Amino acid sequence: MQIVMVEAHDREATVHLAIEDASGDSAILEFVEGKLVVHHRREYQVMTNDPTYDEQLALLEKQDFSKPSSEMPLPGNVNATDRYQRAAYYRAMSPKPKDQRQAIAGILAIARNVSVPFGAPYRGFGIYNTEYRTAINLSGDVSTNFQPMEKASF
Repeated sequence: MQIVMVEAHDREATVHLAIEDASGDSAILEFVEGKLVVHHRREYQVMTNDPTYDEQLALLEKQDFSKPSSEMPLPGNVNATDRYQRAAYYRAMSPKPKDQRQAIAGILAIARNVSVPFGAPYRGFGIYNTEYRTAINLSGDVSTNFQPMEKASF
């Protein structure tokens, strides 16, 4: 198998994919140095572009989100590491949703909070904004129940 990386501004793009089944089993797939690496654990529900997922997990271990409060400082930049830590924090403190509407609203609120806005500078090569956010209910027939919840607005 040949891996072809997408390039933008003379940089190879990282490729990550998060998948989860209806039971809540999760996996993060990424290519590291041209090889597929799979991180498979139920609690792997958050990802960003870089660094590698192992590095993200190690950085997250240094954070103590065990007693969240409005006084707790959170990383706030547009870089992937800060966005990952904010997403993990909000995901960990989210209450169990009462219904599908609350579940989708909650996950999209987190996604919007950690999205890179259009026009935000990124590593000296212009913009690198978040273009798509989608939430679907995996408990039914996904092929007939798929509903994109938010389209990108430009």
